[in-house]
Amino acid sequence: MKNPWIVRFGPRTPTHQRLFCFSYAGGGTALFAGWRHALPGFVGVAAIRPPGREVRRHEKPLTNLLGIARGVVDALELDLETPFAFFGHSMGGLLAFEVVRELRRRGLPQPTRLFISASRAPSVPPGSRPFHQLADPDLLQQLRRLNGTPARVLEDEGLMEIFLPTIRADFEAVETHRFAPEPPISVPIACFAGAEDRLVPSSTVEPWKLETNAPCTLEVVSGGHFFVHRARHTLLDAIARHLLADAKLRVEESKMELSA
Repeated sequence: MKNPWIVRFGPRTPTHQRLFCFSYAGGGTALFAGWRHALPGFVGVAAIRPPGREVRRHEKPLTNLLGIARGVVDALELDLETPFAFFGHSMGGLLAFEVVRELRRRGLPQPTRLFISASRAPSVPPGSRPFHQLADPDLLQQLRRLNGTPARVLEDEGLMEIFLPTIRADFEAVETHRFAPEPPISVPIACFAGAEDRLVPSSTVEPWKLETNAPCTLEVVSGGHFFVHRARHTLLDAIARHLLADAKLRVEESKMELSA
């Protein structure tokens, strides 16, 4: 049976690295459909699909971030033999991080790298009124300002009747999440921030370095909060660069182990 939590793109051919992708609040898996063509051939791309969207739209969306993280780990638990990395944009970044910590709690393999995109570090307090508490017209206005949802979708009452509950639930999951400090993870983190992002400026992304005892980098790319669309090629080039470097390091480490 197919796992409803995971959407894989492309043929089911063996890969040497998997990249599991986590979308922003209300986002779906289609965002990542073309990524495998822009990444090295040894990388397989998959997207995480929580309840409440796409073929799971009839399921009640979850409003607890740790509950979503546990569901993701349940889905991934038997699929971690191949080296893997995580990418998360906005809400997806925080969710991916909590998935890493849940994997650690269960003694399961850790990702080779965590890509954090347009996501405020968990130690940084939120700076605005929670979106999930807004009335529908006000929430729609905020979505217009964020400029991540096509205008034709926002103006379609039928579509918004379907999408808005999931968007609101996702905002609630992030905005009610209470970060519990734990020892830093041992996973390298590569962070990305939008130069024109007023919601999550680079100064709120930079403190992700506090959450790992491995290297942490920050790259500022052109665009606002949804640069994942508008600076897609720049972002994917950077991800590819990191994945190639990580793969090369694994090869070198394997050679050292064989010669020891």
